[in-house]
Amino acid sequence: MKIKISGLPIHYSLFTIHYSLPYLCPMSSLVSIITPAFNNASTLRETADSVFAQSYGNWEWIVVNNGSEDETDSILKELASDNRVNVVSLEKNLGVSGGRNAGLAQATGDFICFLDADDRLTPESLEARMKVMKTRPEVSFVDGGVRKIDPIGNELSLEQPPFRRCTL
Repeated sequence: MKIKISGLPIHYSLFTIHYSLPYLCPMSSLVSIITPAFNNASTLRETADSVFAQSYGNWEWIVVNNGSEDETDSILKELASDNRVNVVSLEKNLGVSGGRNAGLAQATGDFICFLDADDRLTPESLEARMKVMKTRPEVSFVDGGVRKIDPIGNELSLEQPPFRRCTL
């Protein structure tokens, strides 16, 4: 099977959606957002705000507390009051890959979105990617650009994925 890759407009975080059967993609498909978090209390609320602000509403957010020793756990307990948020707690830090794998084991979505705990999604991020998956059945992977910003919001750099772009 050939895999074609599509890039979309710049977003705040590197974002991937994988789908094994792209020709069966209704716009109501569930997206599992997976976030490994290790000592991210200082950034986690902004990440959460960006998830909750998504224009595409059919998502679950799996946040893996990767053995944090700061206030990450108490923030996650607050966030878990939303039934779309599933918190997985690991006793020790397994690294970002181990955290993602723990999240993948809990995912029930048709698509996967990896989002680091210090990144943000633009409000239309999930919707834009789902539109590509629905309208372009030959596409199996969607990735976005990265806008690096400093703590006060100044743009530092703009990075695009290094693959060929397809347009809608």
